Amino acid sequence: MVNIVLIGKQGSGKGTQAKLLANKFNLKHINTGAFFRKHIADKTPLGIIAEKHIRKGELVPDKYVFQLIEESIEPHIKGLVFDGFPRTYEQAIYIVKRYEIDQIIFLDLPVEIARERITSRVECHLCGKTYSLLTAPPIKDGICDNCGSVVGSRADDKPEAIDKRLSEFVEKTNILIDFFDKDGIVTTINANDVVDNVNEKVSKIVGDLI
Repeated sequence: MVNIVLIGKQGSGKGTQAKLLANKFNLKHINTGAFFRKHIADKTPLGIIAEKHIRKGELVPDKYVFQLIEESIEPHIKGLVFDGFPRTYEQAIYIVKRYEIDQIIFLDLPVEIARERITSRVECHLCGKTYSLLTAPPIKDGICDNCGSVVGSRADDKPEAIDKRLSEFVEKTNILIDFFDKDGIVTTINANDVVDNVNEKVSKIVGDLI
């Protein structure tokens, strides 16, 4: 198995790059945010708990995140690409105890650019397709190109929640770079670039491991 972790501020393109890597190298995409949003939409007990924290811009408590990950990983897969997980030191301890991590890719992005990207982000409320009103809006305003459902801002993309998440990233997640870097498995990539250029760089890193 090849296990990759993408770390970066919200808006750095982790989700986009993780999907591209998963498709290109046949890896399982572990996106805890998307998994929680599905639980929230389905109004599951886990979703109800997660929604209370996400709407406030808080991280979902670790025990629920760990539960979600364990439920999402099937046997006999080629590898994993973790999208935005781990986010805390405790989560980093959890992941290294359970999985052999081959590479950490840090998608570095200035806070101002991250905030601009997040505030321009909208998502289909049915199929989950994400758009950028700045660079890749839906063809018809407010309507998903993929399924024709309604497109709008995510519940966790309110201004106060955005600022809190970005602040938490600087406070908590940056510590992870030092944690993993002692093993020499961290590569930093400038995420303030077009998707194809960033993907070329991350694909080269992952391709060399497979």
